[in-house]
Amino acid sequence: MNEEKKERFKISIKRLVKSFLTGLVIFAISFYLAYSNGSRSWLHYFINSLFIPGVLITSIGVLSVIKKDGFFDVFQFGMKQFGESIRYAISMKKESRVESDIMTFKEQKRSVRIADWEGVIVGSLFLVASIIASFFI
Repeated sequence: MNEEKKERFKISIKRLVKSFLTGLVIFAISFYLAYSNGSRSWLHYFINSLFIPGVLITSIGVLSVIKKDGFFDVFQFGMKQFGESIRYAISMKKESRVESDIMTFKEQKRSVRIADWEGVIVGSLFLVASIIASFFI
């Protein structure tokens, strides 16, 4: 059990570092593009460039957390049933029949999905840094 916790901690740290590096790359690209084409002070571009990865990474993280909880499962299950109905109508084979158990579908999806809390944390840090830096303008 202890080894499993260590492994989950290592994976969490890797995802945290990956999210942070992605944010830094987005920050660097947006800062370069804004600073090379603009006429304001560098601090304006610095703040805006912190805000962009903050919003993007936080949004992606929140969407993954919402998806982990099964918010989009009904729509996804409906689309799966629609596709299976079309396949069954074309082939008329018993193995392509429509499943109608949404609870089994939800449990299968929930066991595979991963909530990206690391992205929410890193994105929030970029947003907080942007807000704090905006006080210096």
